[in-house]
Amino acid sequence: MAFTVDDVQDMIRLLATHPEWRAQLRPLIVGDEFDRLPAAMTAMAEAGARTDQRLEQISERLDRMAEAGARTDERLDRMAEAGLRTDRRLEQISERLDRMAERLERVAVRQDEDSGDIYEFKFARKVVSLLGEWVRHPNVVTLEDLPLIESAQASGQLTLPEVRQLRALDLMVRGGDRSIDGYPDVILAIEVSRKIDRNDIERAAARAALLQRAGYSAQAWVGGYEIDDRDRSLAVERGVSVRLLNSVA
Repeated sequence: MAFTVDDVQDMIRLLATHPEWRAQLRPLIVGDEFDRLPAAMTAMAEAGARTDQRLEQISERLDRMAEAGARTDERLDRMAEAGLRTDRRLEQISERLDRMAERLERVAVRQDEDSGDIYEFKFARKVVSLLGEWVRHPNVVTLEDLPLIESAQASGQLTLPEVRQLRALDLMVRGGDRSIDGYPDVILAIEVSRKIDRNDIERAAARAALLQRAGYSAQAWVGGYEIDDRDRSLAVERGVSVRLLNSVA
């Protein structure tokens, strides 16, 4: 027979008075999914809890990373400060080295000047043995012994700077030129260095030319302990004679 509305209402009243029937009818009405719903909700809650725990762990890791980053920043700052201190220290060291180099250069210059004076003295002391083969009765002279220099300056043949160049000559030696009959008077313009170089040769040639302009017969000479082949060739080219101090006793 057909199931009417009155039958449904009667069933509802019966279920209201008999809860145990509802439990038996529920699977038939809503199926097994409804029974599994609490378990699914529980699983979801557990998954949510695990997610929360995972997020908390991630948050803790991020916090630790942030702390490590802060420590790294501090270390980098300290390294930068140390680098600046190192740069300042290196700059100070560089300045000290520059000052030391300047002092050493001044000392070297003084030593060169002192050495030059020594070589000039040795050359002057041995002038007869060094130059007697080419000059008869050689003797060391100064500008005060050469009156034509003053006359040449007065007449404009020599300028004051050129006269000063003659005063800067290491040595001037006067005597008779043995290469010419009658031994005519000649003046040797001599530059003296331990190692003879191009500058010595050029200075001797230029200053001998100044003496010739003043009216003297003059020759350019260089003296020292050594000269390389290139500078010796230059001396020949420039008409400058070379005399080595170690060639005599």
